[in-house]
Amino acid sequence: MSASHSNNPLLRTELPAEDVVEIRGALTELDPHSLEQRRASLKNMLESSLARYDSVMRRRLPSLAPGVKVSVLRGPLMHQVAVVKEADYISERALVVPDKGQAQWIRFGALGPA
Repeated sequence: MSASHSNNPLLRTELPAEDVVEIRGALTELDPHSLEQRRASLKNMLESSLARYDSVMRRRLPSLAPGVKVSVLRGPLMHQVAVVKEADYISERALVVPDKGQAQWIRFGALGPA
């Protein structure tokens, strides 16, 4: 199974080709069907965890260093791309210069990846 996302190098790109689950302890009392159900359950939990991770990484803001391009998600500059000039992590805002307009301080929550 592949969970590849070619447009974001930070995402996990592939799951193992084989289903390998090591189970330690005395599982001799489990019949093959129960053992297979347990393996399938563990595999589903892993796939769900990787899907959540990928989802978070897609929405994650880049480091707000000077020169980084961001997209404005809310406010009067909504739908514009802007360049970060400065970031104030204490007040959770960035000074950005949009393609059209003057530099403005915008809250981190109103910014997204460009």
